[in-house]
Amino acid sequence: MTASDFSLHDALSLKKSDTIFEVLGKMQYLESTILQTREYSNILPFHHTYFLITMSVVDHTYRADDFTGEKAIQKLDVIFAKKYLDALSAFINNGELKSPWKQFFTLVSETDPDPFAVLLAGINAHINGDLAMSLVDADYLHYEKDFKYVNSILLDEIPKVMSFLVKNQQSILAAGAYMLPSLTKYEFEKIIVRWRNEAWINAGQLQSKKINIEQIHDRAEEIGKQICSIVKITKLPGFLSDLERLSSLV
Repeated sequence: MTASDFSLHDALSLKKSDTIFEVLGKMQYLESTILQTREYSNILPFHHTYFLITMSVVDHTYRADDFTGEKAIQKLDVIFAKKYLDALSAFINNGELKSPWKQFFTLVSETDPDPFAVLLAGINAHINGDLAMSLVDADYLHYEKDFKYVNSILLDEIPKVMSFLVKNQQSILAAGAYMLPSLTKYEFEKIIVRWRNEAWINAGQLQSKKINIEQIHDRAEEIGKQICSIVKITKLPGFLSDLERLSSLV
């Protein structure tokens, strides 16, 4: 199915049986329709970045020897995306702020939030809030090598993401980061990779019932509050040093 084959209801209704290509089609439809409206356009920095990275991961699954479990990672990607789209659907259809996305949707409801801050808040909600449970739901804890390989894909996409934020979203914070690519990549590696690795650990603890999903969501919301407070009072390079502090919050 292509993006033109969807209605808004279809695009916001993701099933676990959907293929990763249906997920991408629905995300593309949302980006070209409702996320272009004034009411929801603040969501674009995260949504577009998520779309780019998912496309890149899918591309790598068709390269020889990149992943040992190609079908497994596509299953994980669908389950993971469903958590975001379920939260997005609740927000668009009912104005509901579902945990762990409350801070993200609160931020995007403000007037002209910085797109880089929106991106970071979305990454926090999805990685710190959704990823651990997605790993358990997808029975993915047998694929640690593949999981860690995605880290390198994420880092390769950072220049494209920064370019999009600067050229298409006019992000002041991203413009500063774009001028400091090595430092930005270093900070993103510390933050995002650490958050993903912590999600892996949390997935094991969820599976063994040492922690529960409410604890994970609460922690993600707390980090979301920290992100929102940081971006209101600082600019680069202070923002990057504050990001370093965020990397130790999980």
